[in-house]
Amino acid sequence: MSGSKNTPNGDSRKPAARGTLALAAIVCVLLVWGYVHYAKKGSRPEGPLVAPVAQEPSSKGRAEPASIPVASATNAVSGLAAQLNDPTSAPKTRRQAARELARNGSDDSVAALSRALVQAPPYLKSAIAEALGGSPNPHARTLLLELVDSRDEAVARGAIRGLGTRGDPEAADVLANLLLNPQKSSELRTEAASALAEVNQPGAVAALTRAAREAGDPEVVGAALEALGQRPFAETEPFFREYLANPNLSTEAKVAALEALGNSTGDVAALLMPFASDPSQEVRAAAAWGISATESKADLGQQITGLLKQESDAEVRMRLYEALAGQQQYDRAAVLPLVAHEADPAARLAGLSLVGDWVHTAPTPDLLGFFNETAVPELKNTALTDTSPASRLASVITLRRGGTPEAGRALEEISRLAPDPRTAQAATSALQAQKK
Repeated sequence: MSGSKNTPNGDSRKPAARGTLALAAIVCVLLVWGYVHYAKKGSRPEGPLVAPVAQEPSSKGRAEPASIPVASATNAVSGLAAQLNDPTSAPKTRRQAARELARNGSDDSVAALSRALVQAPPYLKSAIAEALGGSPNPHARTLLLELVDSRDEAVARGAIRGLGTRGDPEAADVLANLLLNPQKSSELRTEAASALAEVNQPGAVAALTRAAREAGDPEVVGAALEALGQRPFAETEPFFREYLANPNLSTEAKVAALEALGNSTGDVAALLMPFASDPSQEVRAAAAWGISATESKADLGQQITGLLKQESDAEVRMRLYEALAGQQQYDRAAVLPLVAHEADPAARLAGLSLVGDWVHTAPTPDLLGFFNETAVPELKNTALTDTSPASRLASVITLRRGGTPEAGRALEEISRLAPDPRTAQAATSALQAQKK
């Protein structure tokens, strides 16, 4: 064919035409790609498809790029880790750093706590173990479960407290197993009982009641009872009734149960009252203390007065005077001679405190005469000379509560003459309160 030239592959098209066709193909590919990526642009966020590169802010004040908060969070973890590992920092500062790292919940924060456990002193290891219980990070849970089995009991006890903070079903199971395991030390088992007191899981009460009944270690039994006492009385009343009805119950266990009830939330006085006349002095004192420590709606004033008249033990009488302070209906005229003839200093102080309340709420000539002529001089002397700080402050409180002019003059002397600064300050504060 004249005027034509064959190419090596046999294509008879001119090079220029082939170039035009290739260019057209490239354009088509780009158009298709553009359609695929931008046809649904309305569903994408505005802006470039790649992360912006951080730039210097303009003179008009450009917003910080998104990467800055992440960097700030990383810096915060690094700063807390530095405090945690700084041996020159105060123990309180290092403990607080551990708590904040745990609350942070990031992988970096938990890793920092894990690394610190290698070289930290015992008190800090314990604090870290406890803090891990407040971390939402799943790695913290794993680390916490490992630390419960630490050979260092301080660390293990911290981990037990951490499990109590965690409070989930798994934590309840681990704590229950520790409490009921006779191969574990008394310290770890009592710590587990204390932790279970705050765990709101069905198995917590079951484990505590079983330990109270079956644990042979008196310390563990006492801890389990104390933990049960911290739970609502409506939840534990059936157990305590059955437990205290056991005729073979030791005096020590009975006292522990009664004292636990005194710390309970609920009206436990009716359950405690029969034990206020128990043959054992320790049991009577525990019952009387429990009655004085709880807010009862029951009218027990006359019964307590009857017990006071026949009680021979000074400690029990002191507790019964304190229990009367929470009662409204009883014969004060029958109690006043008991106070007047009280020989034991601690019981007498409790009785005088009761008289101070009477003078404040319903004074009578007989009450005022006894309070001003007998109680006020005794209370002033106790505040100035008694070796017990608690007795000194109780005397000041009773004088303030009585509020008579004679009591005011005694408080003035105490504020000037008391060798103990706290007693002097308490008297000064009482005087200021009276003037208002």
